[in-house]
Amino acid sequence: MDLNAARILADSLIAAHIPTKGFHFDFDNAENRLGLCNFKLKRISMGRVYVLSEDEAGVTQTLLHEIGHAIAGPAAKHGPRWYAAARSIGYTGKSHGSNPAATAKRDAAIEYALSQVEAVKGRTTGQFLPGERVKAPTFTGIFVTARVKNASVWDEARQKTWAVPLTALSRVGGLSARDEQVAVARAAGMSVAGITSGPLRIGETVRTKPGFKQVTAVVFGIEKPAGRSRTRRIKMVLPDGVCYTTNESNLVRVATGTAAVGAGTPGPVPVVFTRGTPVTINYPKSKWHGSSGVIEKVNAKTIKVTLASGETLVATKSLLIAA
Repeated sequence: MDLNAARILADSLIAAHIPTKGFHFDFDNAENRLGLCNFKLKRISMGRVYVLSEDEAGVTQTLLHEIGHAIAGPAAKHGPRWYAAARSIGYTGKSHGSNPAATAKRDAAIEYALSQVEAVKGRTTGQFLPGERVKAPTFTGIFVTARVKNASVWDEARQKTWAVPLTALSRVGGLSARDEQVAVARAAGMSVAGITSGPLRIGETVRTKPGFKQVTAVVFGIEKPAGRSRTRRIKMVLPDGVCYTTNESNLVRVATGTAAVGAGTPGPVPVVFTRGTPVTINYPKSKWHGSSGVIEKVNAKTIKVTLASGETLVATKSLLIAA
């Protein structure tokens, strides 16, 4: 649809359905979504690339979708109140068109992942890379890309991509995401030995306080406080492999150099990081997670590491594992 015609259409629909709400229309540079209702700026917008690729009927439906948001208010989101408001002004409830820029970007990512299948074959640890064969809860596919919590996985049988939580993925023939977290945490134990105060860190050995079921375990995951809670949730793995989750306030550190309760073995000896020490990056949210390198410089609070790839980065001691 022509951009000028789309603007005239948008202005007329806003004037007809929300004349007193102060909203105006404009184009944006969106590549993934079709339209947007911005309550802060009182603006309804659509991506230029999308509009140029869509017909008038599709653009009209996208505008009605966004005007429905303006009528229902921000709290309605995509719930029944928004749906009723949008339907009342002519929205059919169906998705119209797609953003060609987003489609091209997605197709390029899929093509690249498929081209890397042989190159990444055999990987067993580290962050997932495009082309790796992974197991999702209901199918096996090829890892394409990842965002904060979800991954895009190519389903070869259905010839389409699905959004899958990263924690639900495991490598074909490899460890599950949780088992890999446990392995990294156990390896990190040497690096965090000797810490006696402050928040718990991944790799530390802890035990429950008196009054709780007595267990000793290694911390492998930490969840931020949710809702009104101010306490972090700690994920631990027991010596027999059983996983256990509890509040951080229910735990104490196992004293360095003493036997862990029920383990019968001394605690780990602290590692002293010096120049030339080989290390592995232990930061699951980073693209460098699992990368190996050598310490170049040790500062008071940070350590400079030169990776095998030639890149350099600065990290704290808690993010490094002695190789």
